Amino acid sequence: MDYPRVFGRFIFRFGLVFRTSAYIQWGHSSRSLGSVLMLNPGSAQFAQTDPNLDTQLKKYGAAMGQIKADPTLDQLIRFVERIYMGHPIGTLQIYNLFHLQETRAEDAINHFEQLVNENKIMLTESLVTKDELQRHPWMLIGWGIHSQTSWHNLHEAKKLWQQQIADSGILAFGKHNGKGDYYHPCPQIQSKRDTMLNTLETIFETEVKPLIPFEELIQHRYTVMKWNGKNGLDAQYIIRDNTNRTQSLIAKGLNPVWFHLNLDSDPAVSQWLSKQNRSIDELQQIFS
Repeated sequence: MDYPRVFGRFIFRFGLVFRTSAYIQWGHSSRSLGSVLMLNPGSAQFAQTDPNLDTQLKKYGAAMGQIKADPTLDQLIRFVERIYMGHPIGTLQIYNLFHLQETRAEDAINHFEQLVNENKIMLTESLVTKDELQRHPWMLIGWGIHSQTSWHNLHEAKKLWQQQIADSGILAFGKHNGKGDYYHPCPQIQSKRDTMLNTLETIFETEVKPLIPFEELIQHRYTVMKWNGKNGLDAQYIIRDNTNRTQSLIAKGLNPVWFHLNLDSDPAVSQWLSKQNRSIDELQQIFS
């Protein structure tokens, strides 16, 4: 079975860790499933996943690779799998108002304010272009409802992002607090996380999904993983059933047998052609 993987890019500056990019990937497609804008990177680390990356960051000041999901990323995974009916194929891009990695929101904001005031970092460091935002079908905003009048730089960063989002035309949503801020998608109290998930799903289904072109949301029943490169009676394929993540060898005259295994990773088919961008609803379509 394929499980989503989380990747991040990190740099080390001023004795601090900054996560400059992150995304969650289902399968191997680069197709965007959506995007999220939150406050700052929290506790997701890569040291437990790949200690070599931790060594690389400390030695060279930069590292990129797979990281271990924290509760927030787990919540985002649950959300995406709900709205795509259990079998998303593609990536969820994660953006932040600022890149400084720190777990406690108040500490992170105060540190961010200090770094900007000392001209060590710029307000626009995390801001992406309108063209990049337009690659995504939607954006979930969940930067939290922390607010203090002294947080001038944070307020300005929010304004810059809001203007960029408006100019790009991307469909943006979240649970609004009525004061210009959006609740974090993963409440600290674990018992409230399912309620938040239900709320976000309802907002998406009623306010966002009806405005997204059908072809951007459709998830086909099957995905073609590998092809032996032959045609006619000699053609063979490794197919994944997206409803349960099982895989089977498909050929004319052969009844499929589905396995909870990654058949496409078997050395016996290592020379077969990858066809992961092709999805179908009926198995017979593979031969047409």
